Amino acid sequence: MRTKRTTTAHGDPEVSGAESVRTDDAVQELRIVGGAITVEGRELAAAACAAGLNVRWLDFASIEAQTAIVAQGPGSVRLPVVIVGGRYTLQRPPLSAVSACVTALRAGEHTLPADAIALGTDLAA
Repeated sequence: MRTKRTTTAHGDPEVSGAESVRTDDAVQELRIVGGAITVEGRELAAAACAAGLNVRWLDFASIEAQTAIVAQGPGSVRLPVVIVGGRYTLQRPPLSAVSACVTALRAGEHTLPADAIALGTDLAA
């Protein structure tokens, strides 16, 4: 499958999944901090694109990245950090944790995987 690489309005690189695949409005995109420099991040991006999700790489200095990193709490943050649905963040998640979070959000469930941390701000916009 081909992916499309573009740049966001803020200059952040962006990878888009297949445009013909539609997803639930609540979960159209994964935002990944530090993903391009980690094997896990690249694997997550490829899997997300294959599932029809858009993937956006976030610069460490962006407000979204800083919000996700702060949400992880004190201590060292393990990359990649993934923002799911603009509302939850997972730190160095295995693909199964991201898939479980996406599935829960699409189903409208309120119980998410234990690793998912709710962001204080909805970053879906």
